[in-house]
Amino acid sequence: MTLVSSAAVEAQGRGVRASPVLDLPTVGVLVDLASGVPEVQAVQHLPPGTEVVLGRGHLVLSSVDGCRRYTLDGGRATVGPDRVEVSGGRLRVDEQPNCQPIRPQAHGDAAFPGAVWRDRVVRGPVPVFSWAGAGASVSVTAVDVMPPQVVWQARGVAGWLAYAGPPLIRGARYLVEATTTDGRVTGALFLIDPDQDRLPVLAARLVPVTDSRLRLATVVAATQALAP
Repeated sequence: MTLVSSAAVEAQGRGVRASPVLDLPTVGVLVDLASGVPEVQAVQHLPPGTEVVLGRGHLVLSSVDGCRRYTLDGGRATVGPDRVEVSGGRLRVDEQPNCQPIRPQAHGDAAFPGAVWRDRVVRGPVPVFSWAGAGASVSVTAVDVMPPQVVWQARGVAGWLAYAGPPLIRGARYLVEATTTDGRVTGALFLIDPDQDRLPVLAARLVPVTDSRLRLATVVAATQALAP
């Protein structure tokens, strides 16, 4: 039987099947891919202390700093504060050379009275969006042009969705909005790092869509207020 347990998670009264990560934690790993391990889901945070019995399953994990990828086949995996260990199975660790750890703060503030937002810098051309709840309609809008232009719309059913629209412009600023089935709307500002070609680990591409204040009209008003 496959078993996933974590003292830290169980102490908070919730199982490992928690909703996808909504903000980047500081330790542990994120699940890039889970095959044959039903208790584990993609775009999920596994904190230190989590143990996963893979059986014949396959996992791909990324460190939350975006600098390491762990590929696991079989055995039992244990997540530590700074590494993953495996007994009875195979583990491959890929290090990103000259990697600068991801910082929770973002780049390029946009502010006006009563609100301050920061852009999430995405390392790589394909962002992954995460929101609270299950189904949601997701839209991505270019906000550096006037009028703003919607570049992609899609529906996600699992609390996360990978971008699958036309190529995003490096250094350009975008607003992603998620509207859940119960009408809640959250947003996030992000840009594609102009100095990064590709860093495929999930932690480097994740955009938590968490701010209920971020709406297109508000972002446009803030941008115009800051214009010279």
